[in-house]
Amino acid sequence: MNKSWNITSFESSFNLFLSILGLNQVDESACIVINYILILIFLNMNKENASKLWKLIQETGDFLKGKLPDHPNHPKGRNPYAHVALEVKNHFGMTYKDIPDDKFNDVTDYLEILKSNPE
Repeated sequence: MNKSWNITSFESSFNLFLSILGLNQVDESACIVINYILILIFLNMNKENASKLWKLIQETGDFLKGKLPDHPNHPKGRNPYAHVALEVKNHFGMTYKDIPDDKFNDVTDYLEILKSNPE
């Protein structure tokens, strides 16, 4: 199930944000912030890909069970699932659900890197 959107709905939302805030397109810094917010709203991963990716994150966590090195902050052992989710968030700068669909393959490639380099 893909999100249904187009450039017209994006532009309409952008102009709505500007009018609500009492701004115009000359306010460059405000336009940058609004564009970023709308990109996050419109371009984040669809539910189907997010679900597939969550399953792959869980499988990567399963694979890393008992393979992560000890850490003084985790005397009872490290949680491989939290580790994988945090590594994805740190690497891509957002949670797996917020990553755009066009980066899906990049995330799956990164999960393979995590499997081969437990740290």
